[in-house]
Amino acid sequence: MSRNTGSLVFTLVFILLSALFLPIQDVRATNYSINDKASCQEMNGSWNPLFITCVISGLQLGNTDSLVVGPDIHLENTGTVTNDGGTIYNYGTIMTDEFSVIYNNNGGDIYNHGTLTVSDGTINNYASIYNLDGIINNYGSTYNYNTIYNYNGSVIDDTHGVIYNNNGTIDNDCNSAFDGFAPYGHQVRTICLPVQPLTQLPLPLQQIKGGTPASEIKCNASFVLVIKSDNGMPACVMPATAKILAERGWAKT
Repeated sequence: MSRNTGSLVFTLVFILLSALFLPIQDVRATNYSINDKASCQEMNGSWNPLFITCVISGLQLGNTDSLVVGPDIHLENTGTVTNDGGTIYNYGTIMTDEFSVIYNNNGGDIYNHGTLTVSDGTINNYASIYNLDGIINNYGSTYNYNTIYNYNGSVIDDTHGVIYNNNGTIDNDCNSAFDGFAPYGHQVRTICLPVQPLTQLPLPLQQIKGGTPASEIKCNASFVLVIKSDNGMPACVMPATAKILAERGWAKT
């Protein structure tokens, strides 16, 4: 065997061995919707039927990915949830356990219509959290580097935790409540918006599952329909919120 032939064979063997040990890419669906045991297990979660709870040890959302936590569903995070440009819609309860972390990184959005509880864990917000007719219970640590919107009768309870407002802003609607200790850093700004009515029509996701096209989703009074620009997902928000989302290029009306 000549020297050149031997070098070629060695190169081919090296390439084949390298391919065998390359990390396997996750090819699962990138749009998660937790409504029952089956949907919980699809994202490798552990289902507790007694408390209607899906327990996950971590999750990675990329750009255009989404996570929807359905009504009456509890999502318990025991590890690290990283949202890199995706969207989280919470209509149930999201809990972070001790030592667990949620990273809402640049371009990511969290829409809370339910309860978001930081139980001795941590939320690091580098993008936007919209508390829309929901409750945020902070028993741990929240680090805010961008914006948290507390709208329309929502509540942020910081009586037992700490919020570090690191060059970020917290906009608190005058119809909403911020209870507890003032955050470290920038203080809470008070703004006034119309009161948001309670949801009566089916949620946008439920209408989608019923066969309604995204462009024909119906919203309750005082809400407008927006479509997320990168993945076509619908959402019902207030006009002032729709304007902000359109200005940021997040959605189109």
